[in-house]
Formats: sequence, structure tokens, C-alpha cells
Amino acid sequence: MPIIRLITAIISLSGFFTLLSACYGPPERVEDTRDPSSDYYGMEYPFPFSPASTIEFEVSDSAYVTLEIFNVEGEKVHLLLDGLFSPGRHSAAWDASGQLSGVYFYKITEIGIPSGDTTVTTKKMILLK
Repeated sequence: MPIIRLITAIISLSGFFTLLSACYGPPERVEDTRDPSSDYYGMEYPFPFSPASTIEFEVSDSAYVTLEIFNVEGEKVHLLLDGLFSPGRHSAAWDASGQLSGVYFYKITEIGIPSGDTTVTTKKMILLK
């Protein structure tokens, strides 16, 4: 009996996604135009981490950079960086010993100087205690 329920659930779920696709169309494809050989935007290690993590990023031109940490509810739990950075690779360490285990997101916002071009990168990180 359980296998029949599983098959029925899969068929129902498949129908749901077909209906969803018909209403909203196929998902849009998003191209990542960054050159993977030249920058490693928002690499975090270790993954998962306990209790501290290092987030690395690269700035191609002088830029104003903010690095914020958010919980799964979208609340900002820490502002890690906020300032002007010269071209090159940079890193920041986050001590999450005062936080609960779970999923967090970090957002790196880079505003190029003098171009004003803005790049925003958001990635997931997992804290295990």
C-alpha cells in the first residue's frame, strides 16, 4: 500500500508542477557573466562551519563594499564589512559563536568607483554547533 501512495503523490506533484509551468511559463535562465578564472566572488570556508567562517571576495576596481549576514527570516544579524576597498582579494572572518545553528546568508554589495556599477552576490552558509 505505501508504494501506491508514493506513486500517487509523485503523479499529483508532477501535475502541480505542470500547472505551475502553464501559469507562469518556464523558469528564466540566468547567465553568470563573471569570469571564473579571474575572481572567486563570495567563497566561504569551511562549509558547513562551526563557530567561525572566512568569506573571501575579489574587487576588480576600487569599490565601496558591504558584507552583511542574514538569518533565514531575512533579519540582518551582522554587518561584517562596510568601507572602501582597493583592487585585489580580500577576506573577512565571522565569529558566529553567539548565533544558533542553522542556515544563514551573506550578501556582498560592491559599488565600483568611479563607474558606479553595482554587483550584489548572495550565498548560503550553514552553521553547525
